[in-house]
Amino acid sequence: MVKGVVLILGVVCFTFCGCKNDQLSTEIEKIVKEWTGKKIIFPQDVFCKSIDRDTLCISPNSTPYKILVYTDSIGCTSCKLHLYKWNAIIKEVNDEMAGFVNFQFYFHPKNIEEIFFLFRKDSFKYPCYMDICNQLDKLNTFPKDSRYQTFLLDKYNKVVCIGNPTENPQIWSLYKQIINENKRVEKTDLYDKSLITSLTVDTTILELKNLEINKTTTAKFSLKNIGPNPLVVNNVTTTCGCTVPNWSKQPVLPNKTTDIVVQVTPNKEGYFKKNVTIYCNIERRYVKLVIQGKVNNQSK
Repeated sequence: MVKGVVLILGVVCFTFCGCKNDQLSTEIEKIVKEWTGKKIIFPQDVFCKSIDRDTLCISPNSTPYKILVYTDSIGCTSCKLHLYKWNAIIKEVNDEMAGFVNFQFYFHPKNIEEIFFLFRKDSFKYPCYMDICNQLDKLNTFPKDSRYQTFLLDKYNKVVCIGNPTENPQIWSLYKQIINENKRVEKTDLYDKSLITSLTVDTTILELKNLEINKTTTAKFSLKNIGPNPLVVNNVTTTCGCTVPNWSKQPVLPNKTTDIVVQVTPNKEGYFKKNVTIYCNIERRYVKLVIQGKVNNQSK
């Protein structure tokens, strides 16, 4: 941990001041040492929403790592958010680190409408928490400087790195270095325990017909375990609250099948496309599926 703190100090210090200002360097060192290893407490029952209207909140404990972004009501909100940069980081995580990282965005807004205007402007669709009563900060007492209000947390919700990756690519590189090292360790552990198996899916893209607004349709994917070990589906996530998955928690024996059943309830007319990600004990750790179709408005 000491080596990690030194590395974090070096990157954060270089990012914010080049370590030329002794007073500022001392302040950064104090904050990094204070927060590294500190456990974050998450509040319960905070309003979660995205511009997709129906929102499926993402549990902090759904992946080994999470990136916590807290934005207070002080100063210029639009100046601090950099939502288009977060879109790029989220895409990179989904492409390269799916199943290892999730994002926890908490806003203590002066004006919720302003926040949603910024979401729409930058097409930012990730689920976010609108912490009206500022519960997260009350539980944890974050630094007042917004530069130190973004954290990389481990599976125990302990801080392993501090700093906003949208402000400097070196911080994002450090985040990725930590996450990728954990990926290698976890994969090695899985191989040592001989728990890896393989699967096939009857279809990776499911086309639904006759979709209607606010009408529930059932979609089903069949998974077959073609490997040597029992298949265990740890979690199933979707990109919208309008798609709700259900699956068996029992291990699937070799050469047996299991179904992932998704209840689809579209909330708007037009083209419909949602991702379903299944996390399980295969070599890649997850498999991505797609549900799509055209939604009609029968009330017209």
